[in-house]
Amino acid sequence: MRNAATIFCCILSSFIAMIDTGFAQSPIFAPDSPWVGYGFVQDDYDTKIDAELGFISLYRSQPDSNPFVFALPSTTLLNMDQLAGSGGTGFDGLLTIKRIAGSKHPIDLQTRFFESRGMTSLNVIEFNPEVVPVFYNGIPADPVSSYLVDYETDLQSAELNLRTQILSRLYAVAGLRYFEIAERFDIVETAISSPSQRFGFFSSNDNDAIGGQIGLEGVLVARSFGRITGGVKWAYLSNSVEGVASASDSSGSPLITNLNDTETTHLVDVQLGATFSVTHWLGLYAGYQGLFGSDFALAPTQSRSSQLVLPTNPVVFESTQWHGYRLGASLTW
Repeated sequence: MRNAATIFCCILSSFIAMIDTGFAQSPIFAPDSPWVGYGFVQDDYDTKIDAELGFISLYRSQPDSNPFVFALPSTTLLNMDQLAGSGGTGFDGLLTIKRIAGSKHPIDLQTRFFESRGMTSLNVIEFNPEVVPVFYNGIPADPVSSYLVDYETDLQSAELNLRTQILSRLYAVAGLRYFEIAERFDIVETAISSPSQRFGFFSSNDNDAIGGQIGLEGVLVARSFGRITGGVKWAYLSNSVEGVASASDSSGSPLITNLNDTETTHLVDVQLGATFSVTHWLGLYAGYQGLFGSDFALAPTQSRSSQLVLPTNPVVFESTQWHGYRLGASLTW
């Protein structure tokens, strides 16, 4: 993952340098163009605030393969790698305040927040006479013929960065980042559950990661009608994990186990986008967002590695990723 980020940065820097040489004197930069001189000193002094407001939808990567719902003695009804599910939806906002220390100090203040909630996989498993799911290395004492497997992920991120220009269209970024992953993994006995009460197996876990990040962002192509931008950031975070899982034993008594641990994690954030100019101050953007993380605790993995009969279980950390798209409007003052 680190090698991929390094290669991306080198390609980005080389491409921007090539564009500077080949297009700086191009006739496309007409005097009345809203993008004339974009990334140069003139543009930086003409605008003071840039903002993006829109929507983001991310899709999580599928969990590792692991059969966990069966029709005895040996028929697999559901595998964990089938739990990728649908994409989430959420708000995406970026605000850049330029030259916060004065015109002689080209340092920008940049903040961004986004969330993608409701990445959900719902699977109803029915089999006569009974279905046998495995949850935290336990199985039902009295299996029923129908279960709902519900796996949901909510993700949110907040950043506060300082940005400075290092080439004509390339910026260095450094700052703080908070990144949260909240997951729920339930196996509900649909055959006996009612609208007012759910029976079955329930778990949740929460990753709260905070730390610093560095990165590069820049303009790849600038034209009179818009621009193409790209960027990559690497965050070094302290990830605090808390989780709980619950079920009932054969006598109906509750079984509860807890998860609690802290781990250092890495997050690589890659973006590529295009903005179409509507006026000199308004544009429409669309882009790609990719997040590549290591050492996060995901709910299905805890179920196959932990045990309900233990009051506390060690947390299992793994690599994961999310991909999706961004859509919205860009504003400039």
